[in-house]
Amino acid sequence: MRLSHLSWSKKATLGITTLVGSLLLCTAASAEPPSVAVQTISNGILHGTSLSLPAQNSDFIMQTEKGTVRTALLDVVSVEFASQSANASDSPTPHEVVLVSGERIRGLITGGDEAGISLHTLSLGATDISIDLISQVIFHGNFRPREAASFPLKDGTDTAYRRTAVGRDVITGVLLEFDDGGCVFDSSIGEYRLQYRDLLGISLLPQVEVKATTQLLTIVDAIDGSHFEGFLTQVSADAILLTSRLDEKRVIHRESVKSISFKNGKFVYLSELTPTAVTQTPFIGDPEEFLFPYQMDRSVGGKPLTIQGHTYARGIGVHSRCRLTFALNGEYKTFQTIIGIDDEALALRKPGVVKFQILVDGKEIHSTGLVRAGMEPQMVGPLSVAGAKELTLFVDFGDNKHFGDRADWASAMLIR
Repeated sequence: MRLSHLSWSKKATLGITTLVGSLLLCTAASAEPPSVAVQTISNGILHGTSLSLPAQNSDFIMQTEKGTVRTALLDVVSVEFASQSANASDSPTPHEVVLVSGERIRGLITGGDEAGISLHTLSLGATDISIDLISQVIFHGNFRPREAASFPLKDGTDTAYRRTAVGRDVITGVLLEFDDGGCVFDSSIGEYRLQYRDLLGISLLPQVEVKATTQLLTIVDAIDGSHFEGFLTQVSADAILLTSRLDEKRVIHRESVKSISFKNGKFVYLSELTPTAVTQTPFIGDPEEFLFPYQMDRSVGGKPLTIQGHTYARGIGVHSRCRLTFALNGEYKTFQTIIGIDDEALALRKPGVVKFQILVDGKEIHSTGLVRAGMEPQMVGPLSVAGAKELTLFVDFGDNKHFGDRADWASAMLIR
């Protein structure tokens, strides 16, 4: 049994001496303020320059061509920032630490001990992570093309997956400590050291319970692939400070931030829900042989949802013919989404053509004509679903059989 070492390094907070109540995104030292795109529930997508992102229960303020716009934080769906460092996303991040809270921190392992692991990251700088908070460590730099990052626990113990000449080896036991080049496992055949250069992934038995919350969560995604969730506390011109559900402080460097979004507010992404009914029918053949099943927050090809160069973090990727039904139970007022053929279809010999249809309690409330690959994304809604029991999204074949019919329900959301 692993000893508990709950602790948190203060390295990530060094240099942050003054935190104010709003996120100032343009400062006197900046020659050009960063451009942003803010998606809202009430006013669609606003483009301009953000002036501030206050703490919870306040207003989001930005500068647009029409002047200053003030939007309630609960009305903001997401904020997309232009990159402040053109080469930052190219920085090497071969290692990923997944926390029990679902947060993912990308970087380079620089050391560790029996208490935890040390990382150098673009998002947090140098930081230490307690071993008790770690769910997995993934070694992306050791993957082969198209290799799946799946590392389940085995035998109810810590589990390491090591590269071998013919595949992968599985070691079970107790992880004792990390260092700068490897880790020590206590297995059934004794203690031995595993080199990071040989490892694919490590899964650790959970030591901490993460409680669900209904409070407004701020989600920060960084350009290096890191993903943070927490309660917005204080921010400055250089950093965003969150307190995670693990009660850990996150001081995230402003220039590393790709986007900010929110959870547990007025809306729910449809991709957060599980369909109550799924029907996927190929143009030819048995439904059991359907080659491209729907994917949450990804295209059916496993890539980010993208329509005419516009990328969407949330949504559902499907292939014709696909019918998905979700239970509403009268909890929501409206539904809205952005539809189109995913850009990955443009590389196919025959890009797709589909028809979109939306039904509420079995009755059609919206349908399109033929939607072709290369067309601009279409905003649909808000559509009333007040009092409805269920919502069905249907994508049907167009006039090109099933070829390239890779359709996206991007930013699909229900509003309370």
